Amino acid sequence: MTEIKSPQKDMVFRAISTFVEGICEENDCDLRFSGIEWADAVPVRCLGTFRDELKAVQARMNQQIDKIISRLAQRWNIVSPSIHKLPLEVLVMILGEFEPSDPNRPANTNDLTPPPSGYQPAKETSLFDLLLVCRTWYDAILGSPGLWGYFDGTMTPKIASLVIDRSQLLPISVRWDTYRTSRRCNTFNFASFVEMALKNSMRVRSIDISVSWWDYVSMRELLVAPTPALETLQVRVQLSDYEVEQNRSSGEFTLSDGPHLKHLSLHNAITQMDHPRLSHLIALALTGLSVPKSPKQLLHILSRLQRLEELDVRYSENNTGGVGASGPILLPCLKRLALGCLPSVYTATILASIYTPSCSHILVQDWKVDEENVAAVEALDAVVWRPGNNQSASLVGGSSSRSERSALTVQKLFGHILLQSPTSLNESRELHFARRDIPRFMTQLATTISQSPSPPAVELVDVHYEDGRIPVDLLLWSEVLESLVVRGHHACRSTLQQLSQRHVIPGTGEVDWVCKKLSKINLEYTWNEGGDEATDGRALLSLVRQRWSGEDGFVGTVRPSSFEVYCKEADFPSLWSLKDEITHILPSFKLIGHGF
Repeated sequence: MTEIKSPQKDMVFRAISTFVEGICEENDCDLRFSGIEWADAVPVRCLGTFRDELKAVQARMNQQIDKIISRLAQRWNIVSPSIHKLPLEVLVMILGEFEPSDPNRPANTNDLTPPPSGYQPAKETSLFDLLLVCRTWYDAILGSPGLWGYFDGTMTPKIASLVIDRSQLLPISVRWDTYRTSRRCNTFNFASFVEMALKNSMRVRSIDISVSWWDYVSMRELLVAPTPALETLQVRVQLSDYEVEQNRSSGEFTLSDGPHLKHLSLHNAITQMDHPRLSHLIALALTGLSVPKSPKQLLHILSRLQRLEELDVRYSENNTGGVGASGPILLPCLKRLALGCLPSVYTATILASIYTPSCSHILVQDWKVDEENVAAVEALDAVVWRPGNNQSASLVGGSSSRSERSALTVQKLFGHILLQSPTSLNESRELHFARRDIPRFMTQLATTISQSPSPPAVELVDVHYEDGRIPVDLLLWSEVLESLVVRGHHACRSTLQQLSQRHVIPGTGEVDWVCKKLSKINLEYTWNEGGDEATDGRALLSLVRQRWSGEDGFVGTVRPSSFEVYCKEADFPSLWSLKDEITHILPSFKLIGHGF
């Protein structure tokens, strides 16, 4: 069948001519249709009649065309491989991804930029919009109370009442965001919203509120109301800078008795964490003033949460004592751990006092050296990173329970250390540690990682020095180091010298090369920092000859798949003069110029 073409202009003209001339014939008026100007030739006595006849014909035609289009769409839905063929249960599951929000709500209610003149903002797709798709969807939506179990402050009171009625007796979710709601017209006032939520508190399954301190005082009425269906509670109280400086918490609330909650997230809000309803939490997030004042208090809370899978504690300067490692608290189900922007001694106390054998997603953000507690932090580091500590193995991905070997990048940066693993759905690790004594901390890491039950493959990145140019001791990393990136003149020279050495393997008495598993080397000479640059050339050539050519009679080690040296030829002519000779011995060697 050839492709059907769109109606042409003359086809529409012929169709109009047919019914216009038919009207003329019925009214004994001999006029031929010639276009819009035909109306100018109609006798005055016939104007009203022709107008009414044309309107009637237009209405009948529109009605018939609509029926034809509807029939065509119905047949198309039947024969086409589309969503209309899905079982009702599956269709309802898909429709459950849409909320019964205000159909006129803009997609971005937080945008502060005034829209240009005539701009029509995009709308979020609402469950109300989907009612208009077809009869099947209409019936499915209205006949499924579970799709209506949600209302928030951006709805108009009329829509919220409709949603509550449609949800019948099923659990509902409640959401209020003071900022988003205040930017919209015809939405709830705060008192009305709280009143409606309280009337339905017995079937509230989820509460998600973000309020100012003043609104929170009223919202606490909902938080302490009977909520036997409640599973998820998220409370964010936004405090002004003055209120934060005054350490003004938003006040404590006490949950009513009832079944266990699964998820709890508090920001600047405080509740009794030893409440029986919180003993089976799966996810816990505490930020700001919600963070317990001492790590000992947090550890006491964690000791009761044996089902916890996610823990997020961040953004607090709290530390009223109670530091020091205690007996390890086992968190057998914990899969995600985040500790960020806390005093170093607070973070270190937590890491030294828990054991998380199943944790695969870890974020630690310790950005600032805790000058008041340097000695205490070092003592806690000695506990966390002691050889044989199962918790340290879990932190770096070196536990014996792993089915395959992991990878870990250790970066020595400006005043802190970064431990990072490749990010995937199954694993992610990003741990920042700011320490006064970086070399000491690096030694602890190297020893512990090397002695882990299943040590990860390590990439070591050494960027510049702020510690008296003390080089990284590669011998400590010898058994796990597979990739090395070094930047800085003195650091590169030290690396060449260390890789030229052999060492005695503990326990065997055998001699082998330092870092024999090394497969990738990247040296970046940023600039000549002084000294005889010819020394660098001699060190590089000596390394290549000894380690990979076997010229000194000692068996060479495995050749790296990549050995790249970056430097400016004008600053390091001796290195460039050896390029061909080194490439002949080690084909993977590349000397690359740059503009540092």
